[in-house]
Amino acid sequence: MISTNVICILQLSVMFMFAWIAFGLTIWQNVPALVLMILATGFACSSFGVVLASFAKSRAQVQGLSTLIVLTMSAIGGSMIPTFAMPHFMQRMSYFSVNYWGVQGFYDIFWRGPSVIPIF
Repeated sequence: MISTNVICILQLSVMFMFAWIAFGLTIWQNVPALVLMILATGFACSSFGVVLASFAKSRAQVQGLSTLIVLTMSAIGGSMIPTFAMPHFMQRMSYFSVNYWGVQGFYDIFWRGPSVIPIF
């Protein structure tokens, strides 16, 4: 799980660095919130992988199930179509998707601008 988590964190970091360089996304406006959201998303995705692997009996089953489930979660979670453009029942279904919470968290950081309050 640790290696999967590290890979996920690196992928998200590279993706945001590319968005900063290529598209001018302002990723430096709230770095602590971005780091926390990247870590939370990484842990959620790697945990989902562990749950999926616990149900499957072979590598072929994991590959088939993961493709089916990830595409479904992406479709209802707002990764392919924004949730506001979906019918109401699909918007309610999206709450059960890891993608929905990741997308909403990054929306909050980049467009709604919440801050992380230090505990110290």
